[in-house]
Amino acid sequence: MWRATRSSHIASLRLVDCADDCAAFFLHAIFFTFALCVDRLLRIAADHIGWYIAPFAAGNFLGPLLLGRLFDTLGRRAMITLTYGGVVGLFLLALSGYLFAIGCF
Repeated sequence: MWRATRSSHIASLRLVDCADDCAAFFLHAIFFTFALCVDRLLRIAADHIGWYIAPFAAGNFLGPLLLGRLFDTLGRRAMITLTYGGVVGLFLLALSGYLFAIGCF
């Protein structure tokens, strides 16, 4: 299987590898930039920055665990629509903004 994949689908493997590298680069860039913004713009103490990054880290860990099964049952297109374009995403974004505004995090 390894030989067949390497020989007949090399272009697809390169594309997937490039996409994976880009995703990792941007994820790290966002996390490090977020920490700098929280530190410099909001003047949060360096030992408390982790609490501001924790919701993102929890979402990155729990998202696939909680939503992965729905991707298998409902399908990729339906779940992407619900996750990124649906009312649920907008509601959760507004709720998290409100909770940050009142000082829960």
